[in-house]
Amino acid sequence: LAPAERRRCKAFGIPVLQALQKQCPSLFQSHWSVENPGDHPKETLTPANIFGRSPPSGQYYVSSILQKDGNALKKFFAKVPFAEAPLLKRAKATHDDGVWLFVGSNRGGAAATTGGKRKLEEPCALRGRPEHTDAVDHSGTWHVQLEGHKTWYVRPCCEAADWDASP
Repeated sequence: LAPAERRRCKAFGIPVLQALQKQCPSLFQSHWSVENPGDHPKETLTPANIFGRSPPSGQYYVSSILQKDGNALKKFFAKVPFAEAPLLKRAKATHDDGVWLFVGSNRGGAAATTGGKRKLEEPCALRGRPEHTDAVDHSGTWHVQLEGHKTWYVRPCCEAADWDASP
């Protein structure tokens, strides 16, 4: 990404999503999913709690699909760093207007006392969505990782005819 796009990405985060939740409480609720509750009761991981004034700490991984609501998408796209990946724009690739938003926390767990000092335990790996196959009928999807890191495992779908000639 160019420096200006990197600055916009850096400015986007939980505070922006909190403002959107306050402005439009139904924005994230329609297609909300708790992918991995981590160390929280699943029912407590609602959009109002995740994007509230005091988001939960510890581990969790949630998602929301924003689509088919023009007003909600317009509000969301007005706040994100960019509404279309620059590389896709240059390649003239097509994609739909659905937004899959994933938010996770993998902060250290309980505080441990070592040598008289309290220190948060190091976080361990947090699983995301279970393995699945996406049906994509356009040029593909793109992702913006705003903080932390994630390991993706991507492989062809054995049942897809497009991969028949692959080794």
